[in-house]
Amino acid sequence: MVKLEDVKTFLRIDGPDDDALIQSLIDASIEYLANAADANIDTSSKLYDLAQKILITHWYENREPVGKADMLPFSLDSMILQLRYTAQDSDESGGAS
Repeated sequence: MVKLEDVKTFLRIDGPDDDALIQSLIDASIEYLANAADANIDTSSKLYDLAQKILITHWYENREPVGKADMLPFSLDSMILQLRYTAQDSDESGGAS
């Protein structure tokens, strides 16, 4: 899972003004990805980290109540799909042992 400083670097933010907002977006992204993909997704994977950063960036840059905020980037949809199927594969292989 990503840390506050990693996300701030990704967003190119230097100051602490939005730290509380960014941390709340990090926390929400964890829940969102668990619900969108699978509760058993690998949160230590690089793909998960990138999906978090893209989702957080999308939310951070689209804070208006109406507009693009509900339209996720295609690349994020694709990553969520991969995370979902990766989680299902690991569940199936884990149950076979």
